[in-house]
Amino acid sequence: MIVIFGGTGTLGNALTKEILEKYSSEKVVIVSRCELKQKQMADKFNDKRLQFIVGDVRDHHWKSMISIGEHDLVFNLAAMKHVDIAESNVEYCFDVNTNGTKNTLNWTKEHGAKYLFSSTDKAVLPINTYGASKMMAEKLVLSKGGLVFRWGNVLGSRGSVLGAFKKSLTEENKVKITDINMTRFWVLIEDVAKFMLEKKDHQSGIYIPKMGAATIMELADIVADISGMGSGNYEIEETGIRPGEKIHECLWSAHDQCLRSDDLKIRYSYEDLYKKVEKALSDC
Repeated sequence: MIVIFGGTGTLGNALTKEILEKYSSEKVVIVSRCELKQKQMADKFNDKRLQFIVGDVRDHHWKSMISIGEHDLVFNLAAMKHVDIAESNVEYCFDVNTNGTKNTLNWTKEHGAKYLFSSTDKAVLPINTYGASKMMAEKLVLSKGGLVFRWGNVLGSRGSVLGAFKKSLTEENKVKITDINMTRFWVLIEDVAKFMLEKKDHQSGIYIPKMGAATIMELADIVADISGMGSGNYEIEETGIRPGEKIHECLWSAHDQCLRSDDLKIRYSYEDLYKKVEKALSDC
């Protein structure tokens, strides 16, 4: 059995798709808060191996509805993840991201199952509520022998900047950029799902896939190019960074050693980034 908390999100859908295609006998239990998304997901996959439970990682009623054992897998993808919203909802953010992780992790370990946790580069040297809550969650998971998967920004995920760029370019011939110098690590949603499954049998630790970095402006240029208006042929409105945001992110840090997204050695080439954005945009 495989249990996926927060399974109706973009990553949950991608992970479910991979599981159903690769493991013909696995039952997959999706636990999430939104019954509408569950209905949409059930209709989309139309697979009897899927079971849906309306539940929240912060509560406990779902525990009596799922029977797991030592050979089962539990993925926790549930999170409050928008930096600016988390900054104005600190207590709620910690309740979901940290306490919710504790609830699902302890339950998993009580039954001897394996715990796999989706995290973020914002947990490294955190300066915001979201990153701090994820840092604490990572430490909890590692203390109990679970696996931590750390990503940068996921291209094509729900709420991704790609969709916002595409909409504003199409409707207003404009993009709103917080800071034109901002860099981020970028990865495709399907690569994230595949990476988690590839590493599922590994020992406890932090696992980071190979990711390139790019400026937010490079991303906007590519979206404009794909949309047919050509790179640079649009208005740029620079709004300034929001509360809790960094100009550059780190994937890992060991005291003074830090892999930052503005490191030229790990930057995507324009061609590689173009291909990834084009693929992600087709799903927006």
